[in-house]
Amino acid sequence: AAAAAAAAAAASKLAPKRQIHPNDAWLAFSHWYNETDKGYVHIHSYEQWPEDVEDEKHTCQYPNWVKEYHPLCNDLHEMSLLDRSDKHYVSHGTFRDVWLVDHSSFSKQEQEEQQQQQQQQNLKQSALKMSRWYMDYVQGTYMAILNDAMVMERLAFSPRIVDIYGHCGTSVWVEPMPYDIQDTVIRGDGLSKQKDLDDEKELRPQNDYSIEEKLDLALGMAESLADLHGFRDGVIVHDDVQVAQWLKTPDQRLKFGDFNRAMVLKYDSKHDEYCEYSTGGRGWRFRSPEEYARKYADDNNPDLGWMDEKIDVYSYGNGIYALLTGLWPFYEIDDDSVPREMVYNGTRPFLDPRWKEQGYVASKLVEVIEQCWTHNATERISIFNVVKQLREVKKEHTSNNS
Repeated sequence: AAAAAAAAAAASKLAPKRQIHPNDAWLAFSHWYNETDKGYVHIHSYEQWPEDVEDEKHTCQYPNWVKEYHPLCNDLHEMSLLDRSDKHYVSHGTFRDVWLVDHSSFSKQEQEEQQQQQQQQNLKQSALKMSRWYMDYVQGTYMAILNDAMVMERLAFSPRIVDIYGHCGTSVWVEPMPYDIQDTVIRGDGLSKQKDLDDEKELRPQNDYSIEEKLDLALGMAESLADLHGFRDGVIVHDDVQVAQWLKTPDQRLKFGDFNRAMVLKYDSKHDEYCEYSTGGRGWRFRSPEEYARKYADDNNPDLGWMDEKIDVYSYGNGIYALLTGLWPFYEIDDDSVPREMVYNGTRPFLDPRWKEQGYVASKLVEVIEQCWTHNATERISIFNVVKQLREVKKEHTSNNS
């Protein structure tokens, strides 16, 4: 009797069975999202996991590897950023800080081999990219970093994509990429009045790249973008193509990175085709007409603003424009909202017609830019045809100058 009484007393101290609140799901989501101006919380479809919707009768479905999660948190937690002898703060972007850390994944034998190389110190270090202090730790932040890590992991086979060593939460651990080509492609802010270019008598590119270097960079950029669009397990859209996304390793190899906005296209198995997507209106001057079109969508024009991988091709054309000229598109206009309206209405950046007279390579780069700027996305050149054309140009140019 005494034992039974003791057991009953112990049971009475246990926590009561949890009661499910009628708004349980909403309360869970509100932990991640701030309330919207419409008074409710919404999980965007592109942030849902495939298994969350696998039982829903959608025509378009993500491949099952989307949002795969392979964190290496223990490895990242072992890094001390307080040891100033080898680890130090480098720089930051809009959303993330960059720190240099020891490359602990090298074995002793590999470290000894590295000591025989001229750039041993750079190659022994790697970069830790962490969310900046003011970023909210909400689902959108976590999903953006997960996207970045997922794409680098899936494309680890490519020598043109930044290598990833680990990922945890809002941080990624990657190879060091010390050289930003934007710093040499664009001088200053990349804006200028036409009269200040001093090129009335002679066309003057605003950077110091030779035409051969421009061709090599244009081809390398196209090939890395083709790795995404031609990925064997499904089309990946970068969704933020700009010159700053291409960096160089310590030994000057060009690589493509920053995939936090990347979108994996859904697939319609019934019609055997990839599905377009939409994530709302866009800003800045590097975007395609269809991205700007979303703000004009209404009941009478519901198809405006739907996108696919061709948005990357249009933005790639802007990047080659910057590489060729040394200037940003619409370089005379400082207000980004103005080019946005112009692009949507069919206007393209001014490209001096004299570029077509600057030799074989320059004229071919102009042709590629113009094909990338095709207004109708379905008629726009694919990145695979860009690669094909530029390889042919390189072959012809090399043959003529050998």
